[in-house]
Amino acid sequence: MKLIIFTFILSFVLSTKAVILDTDGNELKPNTEYYILPSATVYAGGLTLGNKNSSCAENVAEGNSPTENGLPVNFTTVNPNSTTIALNESINIAFSGPTTCNSSTVWTLVSDTDTGKRFVKIGGVLGNPGNDTLANWFNIQEYMNGLYKLVYCPTVCETCKPACGYLGIANDDDGGLWLAITDEPFACAFTKA
Repeated sequence: MKLIIFTFILSFVLSTKAVILDTDGNELKPNTEYYILPSATVYAGGLTLGNKNSSCAENVAEGNSPTENGLPVNFTTVNPNSTTIALNESINIAFSGPTTCNSSTVWTLVSDTDTGKRFVKIGGVLGNPGNDTLANWFNIQEYMNGLYKLVYCPTVCETCKPACGYLGIANDDDGGLWLAITDEPFACAFTKA
């Protein structure tokens, strides 16, 4: 009898996904607006859009002012029936509302031909998981002390081998704070908009 109870408990624990919590302690939900805020709000603000070598604001950037929440985002899971966002689950991230660019607000990872760095921009495709949309899928992982880190390591294609990496802040000579693949992750929290 003890073996049956132990097996049941173990299977329940293994089948339960660890969910992500917002700053109020509530589960992160798909299609709900959140601000992505840095762990240290003394220096800079939440994630927003900025223009880097472009006439429109198409790069995901950290706001310059600690009083800025940034722009709200929505998360869409690879499983359309999910009611929460789980750790390490492949998700699309999109800014809510219109932008100055004539493109979708879905995040996508793009290589800069001049520097070879990979930056996060808007213009991605929502849903349609597979090889053709690999650059549009991200993950959230646990960091420490109730904080999280954004990661590019999609699992939406069984035969694909993406070059995974942390999303962090890349500074440039003009003072821009751009979201890109870096060695140091962007430690963040999620606040309901």
